[in-house]
Amino acid sequence: MATIFRKTVTRYLAGGKRVSKAKARQLEAQGVPVQRITTKTRKWYIRYPGPDGRSREVPGYTDKAATQALAVKLERNAVREAAGLVNPVDQYLADPVEKHLADFQQHLQSKGDSADHVQRTVARITKTLHGTAARRLADINPSRV
Repeated sequence: MATIFRKTVTRYLAGGKRVSKAKARQLEAQGVPVQRITTKTRKWYIRYPGPDGRSREVPGYTDKAATQALAVKLERNAVREAAGLVNPVDQYLADPVEKHLADFQQHLQSKGDSADHVQRTVARITKTLHGTAARRLADINPSRV
């Protein structure tokens, strides 16, 4: 069963300024007072059993109700995947980008585009994919492109 929770975060202040944990330890060793502030994150997190039985943890939303809805969806998908029912969209996104690029190249050729156009288009897409280090369609991030 999926559970939702908020993580606990510890922040360190020395002289009114925020410092890292390592710096806080150094300052404490020198006798400088360091204030520790422990708070809960604004974002909720979801822990649910994956299809392989191992526990998975993913970030949710700042809204508790939306995070609960996402938890239900994730758990439902994990149960379906464990039962062997795979979502075709997930399968499509999991395929390597090289397969999709080859399909696209074949599409361009079959619709009668010139060989020069096909070659330039595929070269540009290949360069973009290598620059973003995308291995699957799901890995493509607009900000990296």
